[in-house]
Amino acid sequence: MILPNFLIVGAMKAGTTTLADYLHAHPSLKISSQEIHFFDRDINYKKGLDWYSKKLQGFSYYLPHSLKISNPEQCYYGDKTPTYSYKKKCAKRIKETLPRIKIIWSFRDPSIRVYSNYLHAKRNGGELLDFREAVNREKERIKSNIFWGYVERSKYAVQVKRFLEFFDKKQMHFMLFEDFLKNKQKELKKVTDFLSVNPLGENLPEFHSNKTKMPFSYKSLYYSRQIGKRLGPPGKLIYYSTKGINLILPKPKPQIPPDIKEELDEYFVPYNEKLAKLTGLDLSSWDEN
Repeated sequence: MILPNFLIVGAMKAGTTTLADYLHAHPSLKISSQEIHFFDRDINYKKGLDWYSKKLQGFSYYLPHSLKISNPEQCYYGDKTPTYSYKKKCAKRIKETLPRIKIIWSFRDPSIRVYSNYLHAKRNGGELLDFREAVNREKERIKSNIFWGYVERSKYAVQVKRFLEFFDKKQMHFMLFEDFLKNKQKELKKVTDFLSVNPLGENLPEFHSNKTKMPFSYKSLYYSRQIGKRLGPPGKLIYYSTKGINLILPKPKPQIPPDIKEELDEYFVPYNEKLAKLTGLDLSSWDEN
């Protein structure tokens, strides 16, 4: 049975997919090309460790660098599922299953992440409200669907503190997505040092993964998704067809409204101060955005 040596737990829309793609390029690292959602989804967690191990090995590894490894047992396996940092039950489950696991966090300006999360939901047909209304109604809406918690998901200090109840801080590596964009070589070296593997080298490929493309018609995508939920497999075909058509001529990605950005920046100040104390990170770059 092969279980992960490290997890990338979040945050969503903070460069976790791009980070995973770079780590794929390392000859000693393998990360599943899909999020496994073992610890956050009860239906998967109940299937047990055999299922988890098979999924960890069975999903495709879509960068050719992984083919350099002849003996899988010499690899370090990783699971990148950002929902692990958000769902409250995950930290305890991870501790009980993988007590010595190494945990990687990537953080992004929380206000920008909120908006990126919102656009991600719109792109997938999961959001119909405009941004202002979605933020104003979050406390009400999150009761029926926690994934409408765009603001809640940017309270990084709350999530880190939850994990610190179960894990030693030495088992965690904290990174800013903004620092990663400025100096990928430096930040990747910190990650590989944390994982106790050789650095990636200097000639790195350029990845910018999981870019948000905005659909031509939000409403058609939203309603096709609702139909898809009711009709099962035929409905999924309708949804994915509608999504494909919408992305043939995508709309330009909009920018966060400055007035809402200013309000969110002020709201996140105490959470960011707590995050800096918990992690030791310098968050001054967020003041520049």
